[in-house]
Amino acid sequence: MRRSKTVENGHRDGLGVRVATGSLLDSSPVGSTRLTLEACSRFAIPCLVPPGERHCSHSEGGPGTRRCGQYGAAVTTALQTTTITAGHGGAFPLPQGRQLRVTTVEGSQVVDTWALVPADPGEWLSMEHTRGMLSKVSPHAGDLLYSNRRRPVLALLEDTSPGVHDTLIAACDQARYDQLGHVGAHRNCVENFRAAVSFLGGAVPAVPSPLNLFMRVPVAADGRLELAPSVAGRGDSVTLEALVDVVVVVSACPQDLVPINGAALTPTDIAVELLP
Repeated sequence: MRRSKTVENGHRDGLGVRVATGSLLDSSPVGSTRLTLEACSRFAIPCLVPPGERHCSHSEGGPGTRRCGQYGAAVTTALQTTTITAGHGGAFPLPQGRQLRVTTVEGSQVVDTWALVPADPGEWLSMEHTRGMLSKVSPHAGDLLYSNRRRPVLALLEDTSPGVHDTLIAACDQARYDQLGHVGAHRNCVENFRAAVSFLGGAVPAVPSPLNLFMRVPVAADGRLELAPSVAGRGDSVTLEALVDVVVVVSACPQDLVPINGAALTPTDIAVELLP
């Protein structure tokens, strides 16, 4: 039997966690509670509630599993597996030595991935520095991933996908969708990142370039880039290990105007598993 837990907007749940009101399309901080890496181990999934909504519901799909409704700003360490709804994002405090697995549930779903260092708000996973340290455009299983301080912060331990990932393309934002001809607001990875970081009480001067897991961007001989459909299959995953205490932020990219998430132009859910 599936159980659901509903948390009243602005109240605390049974674990003592505040669920703050805030828009997922608003980069300003929400709530007044700063959640540290240590504090995060005590809660399940607080969720940012969009304006006009009274509740945030979390459904339990089995032991150690939560699905963060339709709103998707999940933040967790207490549970083992979290499903992030297509087009949404979440933040996962990951202590040194812990591992995190990101899975494209249906296949072909690009996952924008960041890592922030709580001990130093000016340090984060950097694609520019990672490319320079590895002397290649895309990391593979066994590679270390570096911060803007040129030190390894994550290790890419395992990759069950074909191993095609991107470090070149910036996270999608509202301006990107405007340029592609979309009219009106569109969910995007930049605001998913800002929502997750705002809930954690953190701040960064700008949104870093993400590691785009499962994204295929072939580079032609003349240097041209192609935004091609992902070749990741159903259930393919990447496992990361924290080399220092980090907060990993992920976004199931909502791109539906170019075929990076597959020829069907339909973003799908991802799963994030915190390994023992």
